[in-house]
Amino acid sequence: ISLPSEVYPNPAVDNAVITFEPVQSVRTQVEIYDMSGRPMGAVFNAEVKAGLEYRVNVNARTFENGVYIYRITNGSHQATNRLMISK
Repeated sequence: ISLPSEVYPNPAVDNAVITFEPVQSVRTQVEIYDMSGRPMGAVFNAEVKAGLEYRVNVNARTFENGVYIYRITNGSHQATNRLMISK
């Protein structure tokens, strides 16, 4: 089972929105990492309901220009994708 997610706009200038649809009703985290794997912080950490769409706003102004990885952890399911910041 996959965990559907996407980010827009990508590349982001001021703000980005990460959308996801959890497959389990559990605490879910969205974390951002730099390309060397260093954690840049969690942008979402809450209980969610399976099957609903969630939108997470990311303030791109708090990041340097570059490519980042975001990881969504929903119980035993994970999704990772790239987020590009270009100011």
